[in-house]
Amino acid sequence: MHNLNTRCSFWLEYSTGVMAMLAKYCLACRCKHKSQHWYGVRPSQFCVTAYARMYRQGLRVVHPSWPRYARNSQLSDATGARICAAEYRCDVSAIRDAAVLLSNSILTSRMRTLVILLSSTYYFSWPSQAFITGIIQVGLAEPNREILVSIGGSVYKRFRAYRVLHGQLAVCSSKRGISCTKNPSERRCGSMRFNEIVGDLPDVLAMISRLEVYFAANAQVSVSAMLQVIGRSRIYSCRASYKNVRCCRILAIATSKRFVDCIEDFNVFKGMSPHMRSTLKAWGISDFATAMKFVEGMKDISGLTKYSLNDFIIYTCLMSATVFDR
Repeated sequence: MHNLNTRCSFWLEYSTGVMAMLAKYCLACRCKHKSQHWYGVRPSQFCVTAYARMYRQGLRVVHPSWPRYARNSQLSDATGARICAAEYRCDVSAIRDAAVLLSNSILTSRMRTLVILLSSTYYFSWPSQAFITGIIQVGLAEPNREILVSIGGSVYKRFRAYRVLHGQLAVCSSKRGISCTKNPSERRCGSMRFNEIVGDLPDVLAMISRLEVYFAANAQVSVSAMLQVIGRSRIYSCRASYKNVRCCRILAIATSKRFVDCIEDFNVFKGMSPHMRSTLKAWGISDFATAMKFVEGMKDISGLTKYSLNDFIIYTCLMSATVFDR
């Protein structure tokens, strides 16, 4: 990732305040034309198309969006977790804790995965662990829908009055902090997603069974391939939406599977919402090669050798404060 940190021979600089679509002279194109963004200082200016081409060709230019990524690598979100990598997210920690708590239970493999999927609707570890403990105490290998609904509902009622403020559980006004039973990336309460999963239980269990076969056959997995295995049910489908992508992430983490970086996954991430498409386009990350250069750069900055394209996309979402719903 030296290309991102090595100074350009042209000493390129960029300005975030340039006006869109101005007709100027491009040093690379050697003509005057319009472009959405201009990089560099007159008279050594480059249009966005020429600049992106230079970057893809491996010239030693600093991508204009890179300084912001580097500058925010230590930034935390409203939940108190760092945003630069998936492993710092509160829901990822909760999922991993859930896998440990369930490892010695008598639940079947398929049911353990279902319980982790349901517990992820709480997002934070506190209610998630309360739900898992309640399921384990029942002592059944295959808890039925009524048991899941009963325990899930009681946990939601118990934690309804609590909020998360600066990463800590607190009792405070609804105007402060974040609900500890809600994914901050969604507009809906986690109980709605919980009820959707339980309401579609046979199809969700069938989906988990198919994914278990896929996991057994692959050391590394991809979101694009998982979406095809998911198929179609009332709640989850093969469509590249945030809801379906998050389901893939949860189940991969629950089974300790790593995502392989591939162009198919980049296309899935780019297409999972209009916000994601516009964010990547606005920041000049329009192709897989550019995204992977950023991934390599984040490996150096974060010190995480397993930093992946999935981490980078999550970082981009959180840094732009993008909100998804479905």
